[in-house]
Amino acid sequence: MLRTFAFNSSLHPSSRLKNRFFAIALTLLFSSANTFAESASSSDTASQGKSFNQNTVRELAQALAKKPYEALPQAPKGLTSLDYSTYRKINYRQDAAIWGHSPAKFSVQLFAPGSLFKELVDINVIESG
Repeated sequence: MLRTFAFNSSLHPSSRLKNRFFAIALTLLFSSANTFAESASSSDTASQGKSFNQNTVRELAQALAKKPYEALPQAPKGLTSLDYSTYRKINYRQDAAIWGHSPAKFSVQLFAPGSLFKELVDINVIESG
């Protein structure tokens, strides 16, 4: 199952760099998952399903490396023009965390677009794959 989440969080400043790196790493890893899923759905193997493993990651990385660079869409001006003090008031909804309601020992909380985070990205989650 592939799920896409939007950003909506406010994190402690000391953890922002680590969390931003994590978000970027997730984005790079899964940014072409939609493209991969679309191409897989048009093939015969899509009806049979395809498991997600480290070979899938390699295939996604190779496909992404062959594509020309595409600039990320920008967050709306109303969000990017927020000053730091106002941006800090955006609170993360705990019920919106990825795996927030699962028995996993961790969840993923994402940054809200705006302030320093001007580019919009999709976060794709591979579950049961």
